[in-house]
Amino acid sequence: DSTFVEAVVLRVAGFEAEQIEPGHSYSGKGFPFLTTDAIDFLCKDLGMKHLLINLPSVDREDDDGALLNHRAVFRFPAGTEAPDIESLRAGNGKLPLFTVTEHCAIPQSAAE
Repeated sequence: DSTFVEAVVLRVAGFEAEQIEPGHSYSGKGFPFLTTDAIDFLCKDLGMKHLLINLPSVDREDDDGALLNHRAVFRFPAGTEAPDIESLRAGNGKLPLFTVTEHCAIPQSAAE
């Protein structure tokens, strides 16, 4: 059975906001990202709706635009077109609410 988790906050060491210079670019730097297994665990096993993370992206920088981890959070299967807003509203008139917030300033003092 899936446990329901509304939101998950992940802070990765080395990406603390107070250590990052304003305007710093991560492009071409090979920053860390989440594995698809990690995202599947959060979304499928825990039922997570919202992900807040201090990394520049949950996906690899060089994934040819696949954005597999973003698609998993938003429940868009890989290899399919993301539905338009009207398609998402079909049925109950409301958009599903899943979010990814990247490059968050998560203080080291945040509870674990």
